[in-house]
This record gives sequence, structure tokens and C-alpha cells, in this order.
Amino acid sequence: MTTSLKKGDQMHGFTLVDSQFIQDANAQVHTFAHEQSGGQVIWVENDDQNRSFGIGFKTPPKDSTGVAHIVEHSVLSGSRKYPAKDPFMTMLKTSMNTFLNAMTFSDMTIYPVSSMNEEDFHNLTDVYLDAVFFPKMTSEENIFRQEGWHKELFDKDEPIIYNGVVYNEMRGAYSDAERIIMQDVTANMHPGSTYAHESGGYPYEIPDLTFDNFKQFHADHYRPDNALAYVYGDIDIDRTLGQINGDFFSEFSKNNHQQVQFDLPETKDGHIEYQAFYDADERKTAEHDSYLTYMTHVGASTDLTNNYVANILSDALIESEAAPIRQALIEAGLAEEVEAIGSDGYYLDFGLVLKQFNPANKDKALAVIKETLIDLVANGINRDLLEGVINTREFAARQAGGAMKGITYEIQMTMAWRYGMSPTEVLHFSKYFDDLRAKLATDFYEEWLQDNLLTADASLVGIYQPKVGLFKEQDDQLEAKLAAEKAAMTDQDIQALIQENQALRVYQDTPDTEEARQTLPKLDISDVPRTTQAIAEETLAGQQGVPVLFHEQDASGIRYVQMAYKLDHIAAEDLPYVNYLTILLGLLDTENYDYRQMDIEMMKATAGISMRPKVFIREGSQDDYMPVLVSSFAAIGDHSARGFELLQDTMKFTDFSDKARILNVLQRVKFNMSQSYEGAGHRVAISRLRSFYSQAAKYEDVISGLSFYDHMTDLIENFSTKADDFIAKLIEVNGKMWDPRMLTVSLTADAADKATLLEQVDQFIDQADQTDSVEPVSVEFDLAGNKYHEAIQTNGNVQYVSVGGRVPIEDYNGRYVVFANILSKDYLHENIRAKGGAYGAGISLTSSGDVTTYSYRDPNVDKTVDVYHKLPDFLANPGLSQDDLDQLIIGSMTAFHYPLTPASVNNLMVTRYFRGMTKDRVDARLSQALDTKVADLVAFKDQIQIALDADNLVVFGNKQKIDDSTQTFNNKRTI
Repeated sequence: MTTSLKKGDQMHGFTLVDSQFIQDANAQVHTFAHEQSGGQVIWVENDDQNRSFGIGFKTPPKDSTGVAHIVEHSVLSGSRKYPAKDPFMTMLKTSMNTFLNAMTFSDMTIYPVSSMNEEDFHNLTDVYLDAVFFPKMTSEENIFRQEGWHKELFDKDEPIIYNGVVYNEMRGAYSDAERIIMQDVTANMHPGSTYAHESGGYPYEIPDLTFDNFKQFHADHYRPDNALAYVYGDIDIDRTLGQINGDFFSEFSKNNHQQVQFDLPETKDGHIEYQAFYDADERKTAEHDSYLTYMTHVGASTDLTNNYVANILSDALIESEAAPIRQALIEAGLAEEVEAIGSDGYYLDFGLVLKQFNPANKDKALAVIKETLIDLVANGINRDLLEGVINTREFAARQAGGAMKGITYEIQMTMAWRYGMSPTEVLHFSKYFDDLRAKLATDFYEEWLQDNLLTADASLVGIYQPKVGLFKEQDDQLEAKLAAEKAAMTDQDIQALIQENQALRVYQDTPDTEEARQTLPKLDISDVPRTTQAIAEETLAGQQGVPVLFHEQDASGIRYVQMAYKLDHIAAEDLPYVNYLTILLGLLDTENYDYRQMDIEMMKATAGISMRPKVFIREGSQDDYMPVLVSSFAAIGDHSARGFELLQDTMKFTDFSDKARILNVLQRVKFNMSQSYEGAGHRVAISRLRSFYSQAAKYEDVISGLSFYDHMTDLIENFSTKADDFIAKLIEVNGKMWDPRMLTVSLTADAADKATLLEQVDQFIDQADQTDSVEPVSVEFDLAGNKYHEAIQTNGNVQYVSVGGRVPIEDYNGRYVVFANILSKDYLHENIRAKGGAYGAGISLTSSGDVTTYSYRDPNVDKTVDVYHKLPDFLANPGLSQDDLDQLIIGSMTAFHYPLTPASVNNLMVTRYFRGMTKDRVDARLSQALDTKVADLVAFKDQIQIALDADNLVVFGNKQKIDDSTQTFNNKRTI
């Protein structure tokens, strides 16, 4: 950092009003004020080449029409300087961005970008600034219709429906019961406030938003005096401030508008209790599948000390395995899972949710919570537990999002700024953690519990019960409403609506003019380096010949450890038990620690110890794969020795005899897996589809995918009769797992830590036990084969649709990376998102020959499948010049050029090791990608056709939509 700025310096209408070195961020942080417009710019100056820009606005909603969210989508659909229809997608597919997105929070909206190419950074900054201040959406209503909502009708004999990207996105979001519950809890806790509204948009209120109100919201909120602009990294500040001022801030004057206000009524004293419902299928019962939420109001988020305390006590008392409130509730049999809940806005709330709860036990649950709090106040909170939680929180603060640290800082600083706090204060976190540690020697934490929880002025209890067909009931009402509206329409009205939809389709189908396309800033393909980053690696021999990979990085004293155990000696029938071990180890007692103390010790010494199975397909192969179990942890300095000790203890000395504990852990994992499927159905669909034809993918499915979920479901349902055999098998498989002959170690750390780490690894290996045999065994699965269709039916409001198959790999090369970028961000985006109303779509092309498409939060089934099957037609005539293609090649380069952190280096190099991938091979593929020609893209149509002819299909989504589709299925199932 060489900038010699001083307070009072003026540049391009900006005055430097503050400059300070912040040790915790290892950066000089400058604050600039723009007198004319009232805007601010903060520059976090350091040597990071992954430069970031962002601008955030206070956007508190007054209703649940989702106006802030729809504006966020729409500003990126063309602007004054860049009148193309979709500059966002164009830059996404043609720039070297490492991050490009926009985010609507409960009361603010931010637009962050990052790039490691300096010219690209300025290009993206300019496109985003023009988008937010001068969007085309205020004069082009079709943007509002496409991104927000519209009444869709193309045939007078068809029913009217609602469609739109945000509309369908939020229908998908509201398929998640817990999303609904959290929003509802906040609305009940703080009625009349900004947070009583759904800023993303409640699906059944989104159609209440008018185009005029949409435009007015932008005019009222998107101004420099309601914005915080932010830049991060190694940038030319003179050029950047000139850019921000030149075409943007200089065109505004402050004080022309009333300041944006949040609705923040004081939280009323007293206790609130209520009951509500969430949508469910007939398998869920009120007695087993209800939720209880308990929340107290503890202040404002502007009090950072109080904020830190609330988060730490939430982790310590509710979230951790040693959490006393959690354990008391679970051991009393009152819930299968307990999690902390809070808020992300102005109000600071402290609460929890009991899952799979019986409403008849409400009073018992509240009594257990109160009794536990009374005991904690009287006898004290475990100081080791608090210390461990503080360590974990501080470690996360120092990591700050890893390679995306610039984006993380922007979000944190904008969150502070929105309420009038100093944005830079949130970067001074060490003093808060030091103060919290000092308070461990006092009664501070017990007094906080007494004042804020036991004698809370405001508290809430909500019971949420499953209701079969709740969404269908709402949709039926909506359908009837739209039918009544249509019945009241004249023929002229109906024809006008059809013409309006036809006009939208013409708008979507009309390509940008050459003049509009040429306005967008571009890089030259010669700007792209033709080699990837070199990563230092030494391959060493540890004790007993164990391979040890050491990667020297500037790791700031943090040591990153991965222990990868090959699994090719584990029989097929034993594979689910490998994953059970990854779940249970560390969560059960050992000979030396009970599971609560183990959790505390892990938090005190490490950032957490994780285990997960992975399947690495070797380069140049389709089913020559190596399955491994990877155990990872990170520790500061010599705490790594303790990390190895704890890992060894879980592997060698775990006690598997506590059946009740095992059952509870598995119930929690099953519940969380089922919840995660609802929000990531495209991942389930892709992995399931690949398992039809790939041995490697089937292995993943059996060990950790939907087949494993089915295995666990059956085990839980029959645990009373299967527990003994299950535990015996766990012990047997655990005895085979940790042989050092199956181990490869990967280490990333500072050079000064190398010798110590190697000594600790050798000691770990010396203490390990060998098994009788580690000879590879044959694992061969019966596969469904091609032409297999599966439907995974849910109560959700949207679908996730995947088709695909396997193609020969002889022709695979770096050009496939370019093909995936073009098909995902051009053809599929245009036809499935822009025209079809889905939230997203894409295609994955792997070096093992997998070709899999996917859609995300999609209102359609048949239309999407039809789009997929027209991929070869698009490829036959893509309508691209070589110059066009070169820009799309540039947009593919993040597959080769991306920011690395010590943690990501460890992950990357383990992957390369087991796949047999070398830097030379990566660089060769980079060169192939850069040399892609239009003829290569056209020729790829034959490969796509092979994948489509395989005729594999998975649809994850709404049961009625699946039943109504024209697709036939070999198998229909539920989760």
C-alpha cells in the first residue's frame, strides 16, 4: 500500500474525510464524501488483486409486493449508456468477473462485483453504476413484466396465469416452510415495522405491485445521498473516483428528497402467543411435525457489543452440541432438532425453534427453557464452552469470506451504514473479542441472561402446524380469482391481454441492435493469461510411507490440514456406514470425552473438524474413480497439535453404545437433508440423473446421496429392531477406515510451520492402527441405464428439471468450458429464465463425459424439456461471429483464473492429486479454450444430441405439475 492520501484531500468532487489503518482488516481504509450529491465512497486499500466494487441502497419495504427485489432484478436489464436488453448477463458471460450479483436484504439492496483484471473491474463498475442510477426499466414496461410479474395469456381459450422471474423465485422460496416461519415470527414480534413485510415479495401479494409504484420506488431510493459506494483492493483511486463522479454522482444534488426512513416502532412489552400453519403433505402430522418458536427482544443491532454477546450466547446455549438449552429440550424428548433464530435487521432478537414438535408439549418446553436459564444464571455458563464459541466466531471474522473478503466487508459495512453507524467500526472486531474474553472472569454473561431472557420485556411463542394442501388452497383461490376476472373481460379486453403478452414475447425475441451491443465494455482476448497460477507443492514421505503434500502459502499463522483416506477396500454394502461415521464421529462420547466436552475442545483448538466422502474420477476416464473420506480442520499455530489429538480420539476411541444419542443425531441429519433438498432440487436432480448410467455417480448416490437418505430413513423408522446390528456394523467399518496405508495428507501453511506440522503428522500416523487387509474390492452397481425417467414429488410450488446423458470423452478438451458458458448463459438463460420465468438454468459438461442440464425454481416441466431438446438446433446456427465468441471465451476464464486462499489451495490440490490432474494439463485446456472457434461450437451439436438421445430425465418438484405434464416416468417417489 503506497497511497499518500491525507485527510482533506480533494479528488473529482470527493473530499477525504477519514483515513485509518485497520489492523484487523490489514488495510488502510479511506472514507470520501461527495459534497454535491451527498454520496459516500469507502476504499479498503490493500494489495489484494481480487478487486471489488459495490454500491448499496437503503430500501425498506412498505408492503410485501417485493418492489425492492423486482427493482434489483430490473435495473440490470439495460441502462442509459448500455441499452442492451441484459447487460448483467452479457457481462456475466463475457467478463472475467470473480463475483457478479445483486442482493435484496430485509431493508437494503447491494450490487457487488469483483475481478482480478483491473480493466475488467472498471468495466463492471461502470455497467453497475449506470444500471442503478439510469436504468431503462422506467421507460420499458416489458422489463417489469419479465422480471416481476405479468398476467400470461396467449390463447383466448386458455386460463390466465401469473408469470415472472421474481414471482417464480419467491414461489420457490416459499416452498421452504422454515422461510415462511422465520418471516412470520419477525412480523409478529415487530408488527408495523419494516420487517413485518417480505422484501423479497410474498407470492400472493407480488401481483399487487403496479408499474407506477415500481418506478416511484426507484426514484425515491436510488440516489447517491441514499447510497454507500465501496471499493476494495489494489486499485487506481484517482481513476475510480473520477469514474464514479463523472457520469454518475455529478448528475445528482443532495437534499432534493426526504431521507429514506425505516419503520421502527418500539417493540411492545408483553408476551405474545399464536398459532399458524405451513403447507405439508399427508405424511406430516401435527403431533410430530410442528414447530415451536420462542423469541425475546434484546435490543438494537446498532449496539455491537450486545450484538456479539447475543450471537455468542446463541451459539453456546442453543447451536453447539454442548448447548445446555438444546440438550435439555432434546433429552426431555420435546424435539428432534433445536436451532437458534434471530434477525438480520435493526431489531436484535434472541430465540430458538423446536422442530418436529408436538404442540401439546408447549408448556413443558417453555418450562424446560426457563428452568435451564435459571440454572445457568445460578450456577454459571461453562467458561470453556464460551471460550470455544468466542474462538470460533473470531476465526470466522478473520477469514471474512476467504477469497471474497472484499464482498464480505462490503456487506458488513453497508449493514452498519444503513442505521447511521460508522461503517468502519465493524472491521475493528478484535477489541470486541478481547472484551468478551475479559468478561469470562465476571458474571456478565449470567447477568445478560437474567436481564434479557429471564426477565425479558417482550417475548413471543408461535406454534406452526402442518396443513395439508395449504398452498393448493391458495392457488385454487388465485385460479378462481383470475377465472372470474377473465369471465368479466370483454373480447376486446382478452385480445388486448393477448397482444400485451405477444408484445412481451417480441421484446424478448428481438435481438439487441449492433449499436446497443457495441456499447458494452469489453476486454481483448489477448488480455487473458495463457497459463494458470503456479501453486507451490512438495510431495514428501511421512511415517510408514504416507504421502504428504505440503503447500507453502502466506497463511497468517493458520494451518490447514486434510487427511484423505482411500475407500476402495470398503464393500458396496458397507458404503452407507462410511457416511454414518462421518456424521457420528465427534458427536458421540469417546473414552476420553463426552460429546459435549469434545465439541468444546474442538472449538477451542480448531475452526471445527469436518468429515465427508468424495469420489474423484480420474482424468481420461469415465468410471475409473477413487473414493476417499476427507477429514479437515484448520488451527492457529500450535493448536494444530490438539486438532490431530482430537481427530485421533474420534477415530480410535468413539463409544457407539448410546442408542438414544445416535438416533437423535440421525433424526436431525435426516430432517436437515430433506429441508436442504427443497432449496437445491437441481443438485438432487443432476446427481440422481447421473447415477442412472455412471458407476462413479451411483457410488456417490449410495454413500451420500438420495439412496443414502433412503437407507437412513429406513433405519430411523425401524431403529428399535435394527439398532444392534447397525451399531455392530458401524464398529466393524470404523475398524477398517483409518489404516495409514490408505492415507494421503495435504497441508497448507506458512513456510515456518512446515517442520512442526510434519512432526505432528508423523506422530498421528505412528498412533494409528493397521487393519487386517486394505486390498481393493470390486464395487459394481446395477444401474438403471439410459431412457430412465424419475419424478421426485414434493409440495413445493416450483420444479427443478434435468435431462442428460453420457458422451464419449475422447474429444473432451478445454473448449467444453466455453460451450457450457455459452449454453448456460445464453440459450438456456434466454429461453428458460427470461421467457419461461424460471429463476435459473444451466448445463454441466464434465471431463468424464457427463452432459446434464438443469433448471432452478422453474414454473414449467414440458416447456423446459422442449427447450433442452432444441439445444442442437441452436448449436447448428448459434449466430455468433468469431469476435462474439472471443467475448464468450473471456467470460469462461473464471474456470481457470480465480482467486485462491490457503484453504482453497488445500481443497484444489487434493482434488488434483486424486484425479491425476497436473498444472500442465490445466494449462493445455486453458489454451484450448482460448483457441475455440465457431466451427467447434457448431460441431458440438453432435455430442449434445448423443446426450439427449440417452433420454434420461429427472424432475424434482410439485406433484400436481408433474402429474399434469406429458412426461412419462419409470418411477415416481417422494422425499
